[in-house]
Amino acid sequence: LRPGQYSWWGPTAWRVGSLAMWLYKLRRLNGPNFTWPLLMFSGAVSERRLQRMGKIYAPKPLRTKGRRELLASLKPRDWQFLRADNGDLPVHLTQPQAVFT
Repeated sequence: LRPGQYSWWGPTAWRVGSLAMWLYKLRRLNGPNFTWPLLMFSGAVSERRLQRMGKIYAPKPLRTKGRRELLASLKPRDWQFLRADNGDLPVHLTQPQAVFT
Protein backbone atom coordinates (compact mmCIF):
# COMPACT_ATOMS: atom_id res chain seq x y z
CA LEU A 1 0.00 0.00 0.00
CA ARG A 2 2.90 2.36 0.62
CA PRO A 3 3.89 2.93 -3.03
CA GLY A 4 0.30 3.90 -3.79
CA GLN A 5 0.32 6.51 -1.06
CA TYR A 6 3.06 8.52 -2.74
CA SER A 7 1.90 8.15 -6.32
CA TRP A 8 -0.38 10.45 -8.27
CA TRP A 9 -3.24 7.95 -8.22
CA GLY A 10 -3.03 6.97 -4.52
CA PRO A 11 -5.20 9.65 -2.90
CA THR A 12 -7.84 9.26 -5.61
CA ALA A 13 -7.89 5.50 -5.08
CA TRP A 14 -8.49 5.96 -1.35
CA ARG A 15 -11.35 8.40 -2.01
CA VAL A 16 -13.02 6.16 -4.57
CA GLY A 17 -12.45 3.13 -2.33
CA SER A 18 -14.08 4.78 0.66
CA LEU A 19 -17.10 5.79 -1.44
CA ALA A 20 -17.37 2.28 -2.90
CA MET A 21 -17.13 0.66 0.54
CA TRP A 22 -19.84 2.96 1.83
CA LEU A 23 -22.11 2.11 -1.11
CA TYR A 24 -21.42 -1.61 -0.70
CA LYS A 25 -21.68 -2.14 3.04
CA LEU A 26 -21.73 0.92 5.27
CA ARG A 27 -24.79 2.65 3.82
CA ARG A 28 -27.05 0.08 5.46
CA LEU A 29 -25.18 0.47 8.76
CA ASN A 30 -24.94 4.28 8.88
CA GLY A 31 -28.14 5.16 7.05
CA PRO A 32 -28.81 7.39 4.05
CA ASN A 33 -28.22 10.65 5.98
CA PHE A 34 -24.53 9.86 6.42
CA THR A 35 -23.71 11.30 2.97
CA TRP A 36 -22.07 14.58 4.01
CA PRO A 37 -19.77 13.21 6.72
CA LEU A 38 -18.76 10.49 4.28
CA LEU A 39 -17.84 13.01 1.60
CA MET A 40 -15.82 14.94 4.18
CA PHE A 41 -14.06 11.75 5.39
CA SER A 42 -13.21 10.60 1.89
CA GLY A 43 -11.75 14.01 1.07
CA ALA A 44 -14.10 14.63 -1.84
CA VAL A 45 -15.44 17.83 -0.23
CA SER A 46 -13.54 19.89 2.34
CA GLU A 47 -14.88 20.44 5.84
CA ARG A 48 -14.83 24.20 5.38
CA ARG A 49 -16.97 23.98 2.24
CA LEU A 50 -19.49 21.71 3.97
CA GLN A 51 -19.72 24.17 6.87
CA ARG A 52 -20.40 27.05 4.49
CA MET A 53 -23.09 24.99 2.74
CA GLY A 54 -24.69 24.29 6.13
CA LYS A 55 -24.43 20.51 5.81
CA ILE A 56 -22.38 19.97 8.99
CA TYR A 57 -22.19 21.82 12.29
CA ALA A 58 -19.71 24.71 12.46
CA PRO A 59 -18.55 25.01 16.08
CA LYS A 60 -17.89 28.34 17.72
CA PRO A 61 -14.61 28.81 19.62
CA LEU A 62 -14.84 28.59 23.39
CA ARG A 63 -14.08 31.69 25.42
CA THR A 64 -11.16 31.09 27.77
CA LYS A 65 -11.56 32.33 31.34
CA GLY A 66 -8.74 34.11 33.09
CA ARG A 67 -7.42 33.36 36.57
CA ARG A 68 -9.53 36.12 38.17
CA GLU A 69 -12.73 34.80 36.56
CA LEU A 70 -11.99 31.22 37.59
CA LEU A 71 -11.39 32.23 41.21
CA ALA A 72 -14.56 34.34 41.22
CA SER A 73 -16.56 31.33 40.03
CA LEU A 74 -15.71 29.31 43.15
CA LYS A 75 -18.56 28.63 45.55
CA PRO A 76 -18.42 30.62 48.80
CA ARG A 77 -17.91 27.46 50.85
CA ASP A 78 -14.63 26.86 48.97
CA TRP A 79 -13.19 30.33 49.67
CA GLN A 80 -11.83 29.11 52.98
CA PHE A 81 -9.27 27.01 51.14
CA LEU A 82 -7.73 29.99 49.32
CA ARG A 83 -4.57 31.47 50.79
CA ALA A 84 -4.38 35.19 51.51
CA ASP A 85 -1.31 35.62 49.29
CA ASN A 86 -3.03 33.87 46.40
CA GLY A 87 -3.54 37.00 44.33
CA ASP A 88 -6.46 37.70 41.99
CA LEU A 89 -8.93 37.03 44.79
CA PRO A 90 -12.52 38.15 44.21
CA VAL A 91 -13.22 41.74 45.30
CA HIS A 92 -15.96 40.77 47.77
CA LEU A 93 -13.60 38.31 49.48
CA THR A 94 -11.41 40.27 51.84
CA GLN A 95 -9.75 37.67 54.02
CA PRO A 96 -10.17 33.92 53.63
CA GLN A 97 -10.90 32.08 56.83
CA ALA A 98 -8.50 29.53 58.23
CA VAL A 99 -9.25 25.95 57.33
CA PHE A 100 -8.62 24.44 60.75
CA THR A 101 -8.86 26.68 63.80
